[in-house]
Amino acid sequence: MRLLTVLIFLSITGICFGQTTEKIGSINIESNFYLGSRFVIQGGIYSDSNDYNDFKYTDTVSTLMNSAKFLKGSSKEYNICILTSYPHPFQIGYLDTLTGTIAYSHYFFVGNNRVTIKLVDLFKEKDIIIGNLSKENREYLYLQNLYKRFVNKQTGEIYDLAGKLQVMKKYILKNPNSIVALWDLSLNYYNIRSENDKRNILNTLQSFSDRVKDTKTFKALNNSIIHDLQLVEGNQMPNIFLGGKDSLLSIVSKRKYTLVDFWFSYCTPCIAQFPYYKKLYDSNKVNGFEILAISVDAKKDEINWQNTIAKFKLNWLQFLDTDGKETEKIFIKKYPTNFLLDNKGLILKKDISPDDLDLFLKNNLN
Repeated sequence: MRLLTVLIFLSITGICFGQTTEKIGSINIESNFYLGSRFVIQGGIYSDSNDYNDFKYTDTVSTLMNSAKFLKGSSKEYNICILTSYPHPFQIGYLDTLTGTIAYSHYFFVGNNRVTIKLVDLFKEKDIIIGNLSKENREYLYLQNLYKRFVNKQTGEIYDLAGKLQVMKKYILKNPNSIVALWDLSLNYYNIRSENDKRNILNTLQSFSDRVKDTKTFKALNNSIIHDLQLVEGNQMPNIFLGGKDSLLSIVSKRKYTLVDFWFSYCTPCIAQFPYYKKLYDSNKVNGFEILAISVDAKKDEINWQNTIAKFKLNWLQFLDTDGKETEKIFIKKYPTNFLLDNKGLILKKDISPDDLDLFLKNNLN
């Protein structure tokens, strides 16, 4: 995206100036509670390819994957300026390094507007916007109220996905230009495992207007679903190359069953699985089980990748797919993602949990 003029930033007054082809939004953050503590702003959907998002921070210091921005807590007030082609959802997260737990705020939308945030303890209070709400933030609250019977607003847990999707479809038919509804579907998609639910979302997407369909977010979600429906149980896993003469399918052919785990070293849910994987690997490796871990860390994060492997004593196969260039070819967009394969590369299970993997190995190896 090109800027037509030079931007002028006045962080003291909390205003972002400049004429551009994009909208200029800002997030004003007040935080006495996290003074001295590091926290993060996450915009849109976090992925190595950044294909869902069409925004950028005007100040790129301490940003990761173009969508996350880390703040050191050195000030009581921050003003973050954002260039965007259309509104994007944001949330703020805090990692408690003592317990290893992370808390996120509820989502809020930033487009051509200013959002004022007052941060308190995110483990207790997740509604953080103060002052007047923009049109998109009012719409998001209205949409959440429509499907509140099916979703826990505090945790985001979906009780009844079919019920929520039915509400969403009716809403989109009446509001085909709704960027907020598109983001709602996109943010939910990463927690959806059922092929039928994915097909339902793909069908619902077709009700959006051409204007919405022309956004990066729509195209990314639509493509993700299409390609995910190809990587399903019973299909052949596509081959990718992992450096030198090694390829995914050549490695898989050497053992009876292989869990292929896509991850990266800053992914908290990825790392949370390691203790379970280690126990399963140590118990089953002599019986024909292998784990093939493929990290999509950027070149600049290679040291952190190596340190993470050493810290958790990961003794299974490790490959670095720098910047996710090979992984991107098979449209892996969320992390962690795993596939349990047989020695012919057939997909037996996708995103299998450690408990289900343990049961599978007990039934098929011992």
